[in-house]
Amino acid sequence: MKMDMANFALSQNRQLITSQSAKIEFEEFMKIYEMDKSVANNIRQWLCTLLKEFLDKEEKKKDSLSHSDINELILSFYLELLISFSTKSIYSSFQFPETIKMDEKRIEELKNKLLQLELLSSSLFACINLAGRLAIESKQLFKIKLKNELIILLNDLNFINCSERLENIAIQCCKHCEKEFGENFGWNEERSKMLKQQILNFVNPEEPVRKIAMTRICDFIRQVLKQSGDPLKIPPGMSTFQTELASFTSRYYAIVMHNWNTFGRFYAQILDEEFNKLLEKK
Repeated sequence: MKMDMANFALSQNRQLITSQSAKIEFEEFMKIYEMDKSVANNIRQWLCTLLKEFLDKEEKKKDSLSHSDINELILSFYLELLISFSTKSIYSSFQFPETIKMDEKRIEELKNKLLQLELLSSSLFACINLAGRLAIESKQLFKIKLKNELIILLNDLNFINCSERLENIAIQCCKHCEKEFGENFGWNEERSKMLKQQILNFVNPEEPVRKIAMTRICDFIRQVLKQSGDPLKIPPGMSTFQTELASFTSRYYAIVMHNWNTFGRFYAQILDEEFNKLLEKK
């Protein structure tokens, strides 16, 4: 009972500390912002660009931004902040937002983890497609074994050594498929060549299989960040990686929730200001 009460008190104190930390962080930033508006130039560029993209997609013209619109735009900001370097979108050239600068190192580490997860799932998708459904179903542990082998190879993957690591991944995938499917499922040298070439092509973010993998990963991250209360759904084909996906997403979720609680109202203010500027131009 004493232990339960101690844990409860610790939990309550942690919530209080987190709340106070967000309050202090916001107040200190706003003091600087009131003296020099340029300290928010980067975050304003991110949100303004997202706003323009959002409005371009809207069929009906808006007179104002709803609470739902603002939440969707802020959510899109966090998603782009994480994936832009991997997808090579316009945001990859933007300066890091000032309001989340304290977490820049952690987010950069997560970008590498995202790349690992992206290439891990893409490589397994490629193996499954070439081996065929019957072959995969006959080897129930195939996906788990290959995933574990590739995780070791991808452990130090980053955007600089990506091409080199893909070469190693391709070799390992071919060896694994030859061993598992060579005797009874007709896996041959030609299939190995096809598999190797496809995996090497994953260096391009626009490669179709890699794009599918990224889309499914993003769908899951978006589900979590939305906090809709609905049961989380693992995207198709991603059940083999659900542990890795959940672990990765939970780390980013913690960063996002703290920052959203701290600066969410400031982001809403910027979005309203930029929306009104766009209205005045029309």
